[in-house]
Amino acid sequence: MRYDSDIDPCCRFCAHCHQIDETEAVCKKRGVVSLDQKCFRYLYDPTKRLPAQPGYLHRGTFSAEDFSIDPES
Repeated sequence: MRYDSDIDPCCRFCAHCHQIDETEAVCKKRGVVSLDQKCFRYLYDPTKRLPAQPGYLHRGTFSAEDFSIDPES
C-alpha cells in the first residue's frame, strides 16, 4: 500500500470489487462478497478511499484583528 498504512485490506478498497449496496460488492474473482471481507487477491485501489473530512473553522474563533495587516512605521 502506498498511501495509508492504517487502511485495513478489505473488499471496500479492492480494485477487483464494485460496490452494489452498503454491505455487498461484486468481485471479479469471487462473485458477491461482503465489503469487510478480504482475500489473497486483494489489490489496493486508492480512488475508492474517501479522504478524511477537513476540519472547519468555527464562527467566533477569530476576530477582525486576526486578519488585519498593521503597517509598521
